Amino acid sequence: MKKLLLLFFVAPLIGLAQSDLNLHLYPVFNGTDVAFNSTLTHSMGYDFQITRFQYYMGDFDVHHDGGQTTTLNSNDNYLLVNKASSADYIVDNVAFTSVDSIEFKIGVNDPPNHDDPSLYPNGHPLAMQNPDMHWGWAGGYRFFVIEGACDVDGNGSFETGFEIHAIGDELLTLVSPVNISNSEVDGGDLNVYLNYDLADWIDQIDLSTAGVAHGEGTVHVDFMANINTNTVFSERITSVGIAPVESQLNLRISDNLINYTVIKEQAPLRITLTSMEGKTVIDHSVLTNTGTIPFDVPKGIYIVNFLYQDQLISRKIVL
Repeated sequence: MKKLLLLFFVAPLIGLAQSDLNLHLYPVFNGTDVAFNSTLTHSMGYDFQITRFQYYMGDFDVHHDGGQTTTLNSNDNYLLVNKASSADYIVDNVAFTSVDSIEFKIGVNDPPNHDDPSLYPNGHPLAMQNPDMHWGWAGGYRFFVIEGACDVDGNGSFETGFEIHAIGDELLTLVSPVNISNSEVDGGDLNVYLNYDLADWIDQIDLSTAGVAHGEGTVHVDFMANINTNTVFSERITSVGIAPVESQLNLRISDNLINYTVIKEQAPLRITLTSMEGKTVIDHSVLTNTGTIPFDVPKGIYIVNFLYQDQLISRKIVL
């Protein structure tokens, strides 16, 4: 009887084992790692440099463990991304073992957008910052900040500055779900790796004419719209638990299309989409390493499979 009671009380404790959910963020430019203050070329043809780029992330919905969803939306779950290169953040301490996809917002909800930042302890993302990320109680927090200068005439001198700060509740933006094919477990922690592409974020926005723009004007609306229009955030493929570089798979999902690229020499023998029950719902007929797969299936978790003569490459996705 004592043994039965011991098992009864120990089993729940094992099931609730906690681990840190770590989010690793990497700035890229057209898919290539980038450091701030380096010279970049705008799609409009001129060179520019970014000296400051900061933004708030929060209100996370984490889809995990094959169909469960956990919302992490307390004030302590906000992240202030303010590094000039890759950066690591702890989102929360959680009780799950794998991540299928992740959703979040860029900006700060109301509340706490109009809170007094002095109410938060030093080091908290919503506390006072240097440089400042708060516009006063009426305006609230700066949802994102981008500053730098452009070399419009091509003489090597970056003479045309820009300073764009997004402020206002209407700019709060829900990011489309980012599918996660590999949530690495390291030392008991759960690690998720994301790229954010600066080229996609500034696409069609002329930094050379932006000047000093603080608020929620057209340029700010365009910045926020680009997040989902251009799929700014995507999973970063790491070397842990992922196929080698020569068979790397990149996926993006938009408008009922799975956009894929496989870095591999030979063409696939078969491309399929299967449900978690193992049923093939799509057997794609165009066998190339770059293309799109149209889908019209019920919402849920699926596995996309690329069968090669020497390898099967599979990724879990949420549609």
